Order: sequence, then structure tokens, then C-alpha cells
Amino acid sequence: MTNFPPAVLSVDPVQIVKVGTDFDLVVVLADGASSPLSSATVRLLDSVGTEVAAVTEAVSGTLDSVIIPAATIGSATLPLGSYTIEVNATDADNQTTAESFDLEVSLQEFKFINAEMYMPGNYNGWSHDQPMTLVSDYTWEILAEMDGGEFKFSNCNAWCDKDWGGDAACVGALEETTGGGANVACIPEGEWIVTLNELTLTYSYRSPVEFETNIE
Repeated sequence: MTNFPPAVLSVDPVQIVKVGTDFDLVVVLADGASSPLSSATVRLLDSVGTEVAAVTEAVSGTLDSVIIPAATIGSATLPLGSYTIEVNATDADNQTTAESFDLEVSLQEFKFINAEMYMPGNYNGWSHDQPMTLVSDYTWEILAEMDGGEFKFSNCNAWCDKDWGGDAACVGALEETTGGGANVACIPEGEWIVTLNELTLTYSYRSPVEFETNIE
């Protein structure tokens, strides 16, 4: 059976985009051969429902797309904040589909729980001067010259919210220790890249030097 309402196959970008990014908003639609696509409207709304950009176009066949160009959106100058992408599509049998998708214009280009992350410890005098870097979804890294002492992870630069430590067994598993819980003391002396996954509350470390092995 091929007579079904239009479907939204993909929306790009979706979920999160870094502020200052110049992007087209692309929506891909699909439908059955007996009731091909007819028309579609795509709207971008800000957090209070004000329309930022919109386009209504004729679409056709079993696969088509609608694009709102970057210049129409003003994507490179979109303010930080939460946005909604609304998609409405109709096919030749007047069957309709309406879906919405979240888009966050953020200082970061990856998904995160905490907007910032630090790793204060004995090695840096328990300072929050050097923030960690978000390198992929929920994953933070820092290059640190460790002294074998204790440290914690903290989501603000003055012990003002939450922190994580513990891991008495040194298996790379953290627990929330806000308010004075145990520190971590599981990384040996030396220069290491320390990686934190804030979603799974796990951490690891590796050497910043990549070694090559030649086998002849």
C-alpha cells in the first residue's frame, strides 16, 4: 500500500547549531506513489513564537525537499536561544502531516548538559582558570600536566553549582560530590588529555603523544 500521508525524512540542522554558523534549513519529504507530494510549508520560530523565516513551495513525486536559504533566515546572525522548526506537508489526496523540531543556537556546536566544565585539582592549585573544551556530544576534554594528586570536575568556575568526583576504585566512574564529597585521585603524574562524558559520568585519560609502530 502506497497511499499514506507525507513523511518528514530529515531536517538539517536540527537539535543544535553553533552561533554564527551560516546554514540553509533543509527539510526532506517523502510520500507514496499513489498520492505524491503536493505542497509544503516550513517555518522557523523563535522561543516566543515569532516567525523568523518561512517558505511555502510546491513539491512533487515521492521524494522532494524544501529549503529556506541562509540569507532568508539570517542564520549567521541568529541570536542565542531556542527555536522551533515547523513542517506542514500535503499530498495529492489532501493528506497532511504536521511536525515540529527543536533547534538550539548555542555557543557550542555539540549537545551538552552543562554549558561549561572545569577540572580543578591539586595540579593547578584547584583553579578554574582553564575551561574544558566540548569536543563532541556530551564529551569534554582538557590537556593537563597532572601531579598524581586529587581533582574534581565542576560545571562552574567558582564551585557555584555541581561537581563530580569519587571513583575510589579508579574504574573511571564518577558520582556527584557537590557539597564536599570525595575527590578523584586516579591519574598518574604526567601530561595527559583527560576526557569527561557528562552524560554517562565517566572519564578517561590518554597521552597527547601519538606513537607510530613500524612492523617490517
